[in-house]
Amino acid sequence: MGKVGGRASMLFALALAFASCAAVEEIPYEEGPLDTMCHVVLSASFEEQAETKTVLNEDLSVSFKETDEITVFSGTESATFSIASISEDGLTARFEGVITPSETYYAIYPKDESAAITADGVVTTTLPTVQTATASSFGDGANLSIAKSENGSLQFRNVGAIASLSVANEGIASVTLESDTVLSGPAAISLVDGTPQIAVVEAASSVTLTGGLESGKKYYFVVYPGTHANGLKLTFTDADGNRAKLANPKTCEFKPNDNVFLGNITIADDKWIGPAVGYLTSSTIGIYDTELELVDYAFDKYADQLVKVVDTARSFRMQNLNQVKYIEIYDVPATYTVGDSFSVRVLQNYVEALDENYYETVTVEKVEDGLAWLKGNSGKGYIIKQ
Repeated sequence: MGKVGGRASMLFALALAFASCAAVEEIPYEEGPLDTMCHVVLSASFEEQAETKTVLNEDLSVSFKETDEITVFSGTESATFSIASISEDGLTARFEGVITPSETYYAIYPKDESAAITADGVVTTTLPTVQTATASSFGDGANLSIAKSENGSLQFRNVGAIASLSVANEGIASVTLESDTVLSGPAAISLVDGTPQIAVVEAASSVTLTGGLESGKKYYFVVYPGTHANGLKLTFTDADGNRAKLANPKTCEFKPNDNVFLGNITIADDKWIGPAVGYLTSSTIGIYDTELELVDYAFDKYADQLVKVVDTARSFRMQNLNQVKYIEIYDVPATYTVGDSFSVRVLQNYVEALDENYYETVTVEKVEDGLAWLKGNSGKGYIIKQ
């Protein structure tokens, strides 16, 4: 009898357990507690006729891919959702993840685990300044988009625009798009009547495509919308560090979802200059490239604190304060005018491998405010005291 009673008790307990589970399952989802983490599935698509996508098809239509991930917000809580399924044409997808159920969800593509959201739905995230060069598309994760759902369906709105180009030259390692107006970086983004509104948090005035560009293929930058009154600049770099800079001063405007084509570009041989060589100084005395732009080195990131200039006997020495890296220019004439050419001796330490007595012919391109711009036959530019 004892054994039978024990078995009956166990069956009764199991029956209660199953009954309890059944009772929970019968409660309608919307009446259940909302403070418990649950498995949530959201459908997703992009706004119609958007030209900025996770992947660009030939007709500029949306195409999700299996590796796509998004960040979903429930209140101020966030979680990463991954692809559960994709439609055959790739135009829609279902994302799944675990998060506290809510009547309203916000989401951003691509996922950003460091992104945050305020109680009123303002998301702080980043449009990347460095993007991967991808032929006929843009880099994985470069397209920044935002969505809001109150019915389990996310329709992503593109935050940015795209600028596209192709280059005929071989061996291009990277290309940088520059402006004096914001192009990328962190921003606070909200949806107002379904339209993304952007408040820049930390402006970046460039976007770089890295990883190599094939000749004749089209590549895309993702940038913030905006007007560039002073035009845009492009800097191409090859595998050896040589650079070519092109500029168009014409006003350019990027609107949301725009695809602005910058051109089929062929870089002439005389546009290339050697790897960046020089120092920066707080008094603007230093070595510049041939576009008269300051050269940037990792060791003089804080140039106004690290660089000083010594000028003795028509020789010029630019160095960082620890005197480990420097450049010296010797034999500059006592007098000269614009257009004059002469030979100087250049000595460099830990900057570029040169012979101890490296001579270069330079031409005086400009004299202004006590400074002289010298252009060397190697393509380098020097700025010295007059």
